[in-house]
Amino acid sequence: MKTTLLIIFILILNHSGIAQIEDLLTNPDIEWIGEVELEYNFEPELLTVLGMSENFLSENREYNYTVRKNNFDYCKSAGSINELMINLAENGELPVYVSSAEVERISDEDLQTFFYLIDTLSIAYLDHRTAIKYKINAEIITSYFVKQIYYYDHKKQILTNRVLGVSLVIDDYDENGNKKYKRVLCYMAFPKVNEKQYDINLPEVLFTMETSEYVNKNAFKTLKGDMNKTFEQVFFQLPKQRKTAIYSTETGRCCKEIIDTEEHNKIFNYSVDTIISYHPETYEQTIKTTENPKLGFNLYSNEYKLIQTWYFDAETNQLVSRLEAAAPALDVLDENGNFLFIQSLFYLCFSNNIPTGRSKG
Repeated sequence: MKTTLLIIFILILNHSGIAQIEDLLTNPDIEWIGEVELEYNFEPELLTVLGMSENFLSENREYNYTVRKNNFDYCKSAGSINELMINLAENGELPVYVSSAEVERISDEDLQTFFYLIDTLSIAYLDHRTAIKYKINAEIITSYFVKQIYYYDHKKQILTNRVLGVSLVIDDYDENGNKKYKRVLCYMAFPKVNEKQYDINLPEVLFTMETSEYVNKNAFKTLKGDMNKTFEQVFFQLPKQRKTAIYSTETGRCCKEIIDTEEHNKIFNYSVDTIISYHPETYEQTIKTTENPKLGFNLYSNEYKLIQTWYFDAETNQLVSRLEAAAPALDVLDENGNFLFIQSLFYLCFSNNIPTGRSKG
């Protein structure tokens, strides 16, 4: 039995990067660890051109973003962070794998040719096609699949995250120029634990961006603990018992206004809605009251709103994310039970427990 558990433990470490999660798996205060891989766009100059706080749409992926700093002035390319990532991979400064499964690592020798593609060129007057070789450039990197782990420290009552690595994604097209599908070019792992918190004005912070999005709970793959048990404690029991501060979702930016007792009772306890209607002919007034049931964790939506700040650390050549806040939500339905929209209940602001400025890494 012990041998089986040891093998499983080793497999988990090998899959997710030993240095990044070894300390978390063995830490008794870490109640839950979940892995998720979602798509993001990190072309800061392009995002800035499109406008601040626009949505990034990619099939079913949507999030709000705001670029807060872009210090790639030395690079004239629109995809400067893409060029940086390709250069890091080519120079062997980060481990590069064929995919995020991290099974087949690309050797230093193969990296010399890995970022070159072979295509064919038609030469009409010679009536034949010839092979051409060209290097992948920054502009064809369309997005990244970012692999992260989220974990909960029950002693500190903080949910936080780490970036394990990124997959460079390009679009594949058919011979008529129609996009066929997205293709992962390679996966770049970040083996070092990076928990430094940066001031945006520091020169080593080349790029920062804030994202806000709803992420489905089912997108997480649990590596340790019980997700439902942890989420019920973090997002329901502790807030309901007023053992952690909760903030309003109505303000312009999260974590600005702590919910008072009246609002707290309105969220977690019974509430009465008064509906006034009028007869269309007699204009007779009808007053109807409905009592909403007490909120329970079973009523929560599977969607949780996550607000992150992304950094690029030029000292360690890593993309870093800090979870600023998270919000549970309810699925709002019409009278026939049809889904209308998602409504955030409140924010838990984890970054409020982290010192500002630059901390020890």
